[in-house]
Amino acid sequence: MSLKAIAKQLGISVTTVSRALNGYDDVSQETRARVEAEAQRRAIAPTLSPAV
Repeated sequence: MSLKAIAKQLGISVTTVSRALNGYDDVSQETRARVEAEAQRRAIAPTLSPAV
C-alpha cells in the first residue's frame, strides 16, 4: 500500500501522512498516532534515507 492509500483511508493529505511518518513536529500527536497505526496495519515503514 502507498501513502496515498493511507491518506485516503484517514481523510488527510499525502503530505500529512509523509510528514507524520518522518517525524515532523508540525503534525499533531493524534494524527501521527492514527497514521502510524494505519501504516503498521498495512506494514509500511518510513524511508530512512535523506530527502533530496
